[in-house]
Amino acid sequence: MTIFKFGGSNFQSKNAFDNFLQIVNQINSPTLIVISALGKTTRRLSEALKFAEIGDLHSALSIVEKLNYISSNLIADLIEDNAILVDCNSKINSIFDEITDFIRNISVVKEVTPRTKDKVLAFGEDISLIIFNSFLKNHNISFSSIDAREIIITDSNFNSANPNHDKIKSNIFAKISPLFKQTNIILTQGYIAQDENSNTTTMGFESSNLTAILFAEFLDAKQITIWTDVEGVFNIDPNLYPNATSIPYLSYYQAKLFARYGNKLFYPKMIESAKNNNINIIYKSLLNPNGKQTIISDKQDYDNTLFVFFDNFNYYRINFKENENAASLLNEFSRNNNYQNIILKNNDFLSLMTERNDFEYFNGMKTTSLFLLYLINPNILNIYKIIIKYSDLFVNLDFRLIPIEDNVFALTFKQTNNKDLNRILNILINIGD
Repeated sequence: MTIFKFGGSNFQSKNAFDNFLQIVNQINSPTLIVISALGKTTRRLSEALKFAEIGDLHSALSIVEKLNYISSNLIADLIEDNAILVDCNSKINSIFDEITDFIRNISVVKEVTPRTKDKVLAFGEDISLIIFNSFLKNHNISFSSIDAREIIITDSNFNSANPNHDKIKSNIFAKISPLFKQTNIILTQGYIAQDENSNTTTMGFESSNLTAILFAEFLDAKQITIWTDVEGVFNIDPNLYPNATSIPYLSYYQAKLFARYGNKLFYPKMIESAKNNNINIIYKSLLNPNGKQTIISDKQDYDNTLFVFFDNFNYYRINFKENENAASLLNEFSRNNNYQNIILKNNDFLSLMTERNDFEYFNGMKTTSLFLLYLINPNILNIYKIIIKYSDLFVNLDFRLIPIEDNVFALTFKQTNNKDLNRILNILINIGD
């Protein structure tokens, strides 16, 4: 049994679909394929909801119309059979009519409930499944297709629903196993599900990988392959740093740390589920299927130094004596703290580093724009001494190294030019090696 998950952001051109077709044509054993919404459809739908909620119907509908235009052009490039093309366009237009109705209604009541948000965002996956179905039919591929909502049952915690493992196991046995007696390939969506009242739910952004893990768990698959636009996992975003190094192996522990501190390739629930069920996760490139890859497994930790980079991180220094809101800020960020909030409390002032800039207490406060690098390595405990040793090479930058937890440091420094940043990364990556 094989589980493939394809990231929808990769499918913005016919070339990507052609590569997908090559991979599918090589399938010769039972394989379940999980697909996501194409491009940035989910994020664009979320933006449309926000505009509708404030009554800006024109901006909301403009986003929907643009998504419809992009989808129509892509379908025209992909589908040659006229009957399949007409059927695909009819189904897609029907979905966009539904989306438009939701947007118009929201602009009137000026409220988006969590349940409504899940319903609208799920349309991205519905569109994707229709297009992939039509594409495979156009190329005479034998396959079955099923809506993920028939299988993945969750609680009613809309926007971040939790899977009901017993229900999912039962559905897979009753509905998926019989399909594999008809064909080797089954196609479904990630991210979306439904609760026991048949309301559409979603399991959180980037949760399509979790869907793949859930299928792997109950289909007794020992590994899943996640197809992205890069060859495996790198120690730092290769779009940021051209000399990034590929990492052939990661442990579950390292991957979970990487995910916790902002790496978008991984999803914490996915890593935890894979670890609990001893499922290996392989990352490969859709653009170069025979290129490098990364395997995440239960093997011992490796010595790779991983870097997670954030630009325009906000730094606030708040004096307790001068700012009456300082205590409230501390309570708010302590209560809702995530790993992209760093709080340092001194006797007289509070240092706060965060991605957030919309919090009401920030109004009128001075902020400094920072770069932030999370450094993750099981053998990194002496890095502070090493960085101090190399501090003269940091071009006299104002930087701070903050221990966050075992094996994790946060390095912050003021905004600089690309040349200085490249020099800093060279130093840190060489230290990691």
